[in-house]
Amino acid sequence: MVCFGLTISYRIQAKSAYVAFYATLTKSQFLNGANTVVYDKVYTNLGSGYNNKDGTFTAPEKGLYFLTSTLMSLQSKDLHIFMMKNKNVIGYGHGARGKAEMGSVNAVIELEKGDVVKMVHDGRQGDQTIYGEGFCSFAGYLITNLSDKNSAEYFEMHLKSKLK
Repeated sequence: MVCFGLTISYRIQAKSAYVAFYATLTKSQFLNGANTVVYDKVYTNLGSGYNNKDGTFTAPEKGLYFLTSTLMSLQSKDLHIFMMKNKNVIGYGHGARGKAEMGSVNAVIELEKGDVVKMVHDGRQGDQTIYGEGFCSFAGYLITNLSDKNSAEYFEMHLKSKLK
């Protein structure tokens, strides 16, 4: 921008909303087939991306996200859960048979606005139950907004410099 003969340069920062969610499972959930696990107790839902009625997180903006889920099997059976982005598996969690064994799934992934992430039972494994009482959770947050061209280019350059 030129103002009275002086050149002033500036960089427009991406307007990034706060996006973060954390929900737990209050009651054990019986799973058969490809059921979505519905984490019903919501503690945080900045950006309103998590839906505790159907268990889905819908990215409210394009960006790089961190997503995580913990799971606990019941004593008599294994537990197998997928983390899915739209219709694609992006992670796999397992809680072994035993005395309430824990498992987790974590991902750092780029999401487009409107992409849906959910935790889905691996129906090939037969009937299983995921333990409730707050032991199992689904959470995530926006690391950085990638919808702004300047932010996306800066982030890409930063990553490339770190990988050299």
